Amino acid sequence: MTRTRYAVNLRLWQHSDHPWEELAAVLRCCTRNPLCTHRKRAHFWLLAGWLVCSGSLWAQNLFQNPGFESGTTGWYGFGATFTAPTTLPHTGSRSAYVSGRTATWNGVAQSVLGVLNNGVTYNVSGWVRQESGSSQYVQMTMRKTESGTVTYTAIAAATVASGAWTQLTGSYTLSVTGALSDLTFYMEGPAAGVDFYADDFDIEQPSISLGLVDVTVRHQTIEGFGGAIAFYNNW
Repeated sequence: MTRTRYAVNLRLWQHSDHPWEELAAVLRCCTRNPLCTHRKRAHFWLLAGWLVCSGSLWAQNLFQNPGFESGTTGWYGFGATFTAPTTLPHTGSRSAYVSGRTATWNGVAQSVLGVLNNGVTYNVSGWVRQESGSSQYVQMTMRKTESGTVTYTAIAAATVASGAWTQLTGSYTLSVTGALSDLTFYMEGPAAGVDFYADDFDIEQPSISLGLVDVTVRHQTIEGFGGAIAFYNNW
C-alpha cells in the first residue's frame, strides 16, 4: 500500500520578560494511519497551511509599554521632565510628553539591556510631534556601555514639521564583544527649550521568511530561522 506522509518540525524562539525562551513543537501525521484522528489531521493542516500561506513568522514588539497606555511605566525622562498625558496621543489614549529640556539630547528613554540579542538586527520606529511653530530635528539613539566605554548610535533622524505627527524608522544591530552594562534607547533632538510628544515606539526583529512552496517538487524543505517544514510524498 502506498503511503503519503507529511511532517512538520518547527522550532521557534519567543521573547518574554526574561531572556529568550525556546518553544518547540513537533507535528507528525500519516494520512492512512488509523491512529491519526480527524481532529489531529485538522490541527495539522491548519498549522501547516497557515505557515505556508503566510510565508513568515510574525515578530514581537520588545518595548515595554510602547504606546504609553500604562502611563510612564517602563520609560523615564532622559535629562528632562516626562509625563504621559491624554492631551495629544498618536493612537490610543496617551502619549509621552517631554518638557523642561535644557539640551538637545534631553528626551524620553527606555533601557533595553537584556532584551536585545547580540548580532541581531532590529527594526526600530517611533512617532514624534512638536508644536514649536518651526521645523525641528529629531533623532532616535541607542547608548551602549561596553567594558566601561560609552558609544552612541543614531538609529533614525528626520526634520519634523510643527503641528503634525511624523514617524522615524531605522534599524539597529547590537554588537558586543565585552561586558555590556548599559543599553538605553532614547528619542532626542529638538532645540533646547522645545517640548515634544512621542508615541507608538516599536523595536522588533524582521519577520522570518519561510519561503514559498513549489508544488512541482516532490521532496522539499522550507527553511527559516529556527524553523523547518518538510514535505515527503510517495505516490
